[in-house]
Amino acid sequence: MMSTALEENTGYFLSPEMFGAVGDGVHDDSDAIQTAIDHARVNKYRKVVGKGNYLINKTLLISSDGNGFALHLQSLIVGEQFPALPEKWWDAAPAIAPHKSAGSQNNIDLRVEYFNGANKATWFRNWGNGITASKLYCGSMKNYIIGYRCYRDTQRVTGMNDLAGCSWQGGYLGALIGTGERVPGFTTVAECHSFDIQWFASNKYGGVILLSGAQYANIYKGTYDYNGKFSVWMNLGANNPDTENNGKVIASATPSATVWLPARY
Repeated sequence: MMSTALEENTGYFLSPEMFGAVGDGVHDDSDAIQTAIDHARVNKYRKVVGKGNYLINKTLLISSDGNGFALHLQSLIVGEQFPALPEKWWDAAPAIAPHKSAGSQNNIDLRVEYFNGANKATWFRNWGNGITASKLYCGSMKNYIIGYRCYRDTQRVTGMNDLAGCSWQGGYLGALIGTGERVPGFTTVAECHSFDIQWFASNKYGGVILLSGAQYANIYKGTYDYNGKFSVWMNLGANNPDTENNGKVIASATPSATVWLPARY
């Protein structure tokens, strides 16, 4: 724990190094970053800035009390001890997510200049009460599963988030947004997301996928190339034309369902 004098001299923001982070891309800095985030919120600093190369082996949880919170990290790398990629890859553990125990959050400023997901981590997953009306920026993103996921995880409105960056390239899926099945007792929509990403390319199973509940999305500018080369979109129902899958029985399915299938070459 840092000294009171150091805390007072900082004034504006805290850094992970104040709580034991090494920032060399080798040592696990997960706990140090999380402690910095928690301390900053409780003590009204509202901002954590790290200029190192941080390796993490667990999800970082952020939240805001409505008065704003900022997390700015130069480089974030997923380590070997991070949760493995599950068979249902779209459920990959996130590097960063809202704190589930917190209420509906807004006014969060997240900025990561470089992120490497080690082919097993989603960059940001909006879950629980979620966040809304916030700015999420990742400059260069590589080897991720999903860049941004806001799909069937949230219990409240999670729209109006601004997603920005320079290069989101080489992941499984760029962004997956939609509410899907509703959570009983809650109104859940993920509307009005906006995208401003210069180079959004080569994501295996798709670039930006907007499903039910993701209305009013905006793609302001950028180049979206070569996404979805390894996917086929199919609607299975009684009126479909003949395909190689025609007539197959899908257990526990409704008469009509939407599925993703890998492309075959």
